[in-house]
Amino acid sequence: MTNKAFNFVQPIINIPSDLTTFKQRPQVRWTGNNWQPQSSVSVGYGPAAGTWTSTNNFTKSHERDLYSPSQDNGLRIYSTGTGREHEALWMMDTNSRWMPASVFNGVGFETWYRIDSNNTNHQLYVNAYGVVFKNRTGSGQRIYGWRTGNTDGPGSNKYKFDRILSSDSGVTDIRRWGSDWLLQGLLVSFKTKGSGSGTTDSLINLYNLKFGSQYSTNASNYKVHPLALRPYSARDMHTGGTNKFAYFKESLF
Repeated sequence: MTNKAFNFVQPIINIPSDLTTFKQRPQVRWTGNNWQPQSSVSVGYGPAAGTWTSTNNFTKSHERDLYSPSQDNGLRIYSTGTGREHEALWMMDTNSRWMPASVFNGVGFETWYRIDSNNTNHQLYVNAYGVVFKNRTGSGQRIYGWRTGNTDGPGSNKYKFDRILSSDSGVTDIRRWGSDWLLQGLLVSFKTKGSGSGTTDSLINLYNLKFGSQYSTNASNYKVHPLALRPYSARDMHTGGTNKFAYFKESLF
């Protein structure tokens, strides 16, 4: 018999308020890296609840490792902005470890901004984002959304840190959804400012994604090994369900 080593995680991974601590937090790669554009999405919960609509998909330049701390990885969205304000919606459409909502403990990510033209009137920025959950056995979907408060980009070669702290009231609301709602990933609204004339070529890299988790408050006595990444059709592979256990496949870190 061959012994197999498993990478276990802490029962509690919090999302902190300061970037230095955030960068040092351990993370589980809860999802893959794939995204799809959306024309219209109903966000049913949170401060940004409502119907989000897209007027321009912009361009997805690449979708690399979202959990990498490098600004050259993650999701890159590119825009040639001109005229009025435009909005694009991108949702993660990917394999997942399907974290139950009852375990969710906040989310954070970094963004890096670059302007490729001298005009700054229409720079791309992150307007809002939400966490997307799918029903364990049905076709239902729930999204909890927040607005960033941004109305313009920060300039070229600039960084921002967006996070929903583990102490946020929205985290408590989501955890109350229970174990039948499973984490798919993020929904992000990208916008360009509609101000002035000219054209602005700009981009955003979204990277260093971390989802917080809390399985137990007894952190000293437990370790957790989440199930493997698997497709939507296999989201109910868990110990309490009718399907098989999911296979263990890859490192969590």
